[in-house]
Amino acid sequence: MKQLQYLFMSLAAMFLASPAFAQSAGEPVNQWVPLAAGLGMALAAGLCGLGQGKATASATEALARNPGARPGIFIFLKVK
Repeated sequence: MKQLQYLFMSLAAMFLASPAFAQSAGEPVNQWVPLAAGLGMALAAGLCGLGQGKATASATEALARNPGARPGIFIFLKVK
């Protein structure tokens, strides 16, 4: 199973990532593109972190209120 996972990961890296670096030779790159990409990635990563923190905080609060629901809560958190 692991070998199949590695195969699909390598295929994704080869076929999906290479068009991202394609650029025509004659056109200059806009100077705002790297700044916009960096800000967009930072915003996405920050909001993702806030969402994960809120989910974990809610699960912790639910465990504090009802310890018997531990297996059902841990299924959604992917914790073993």
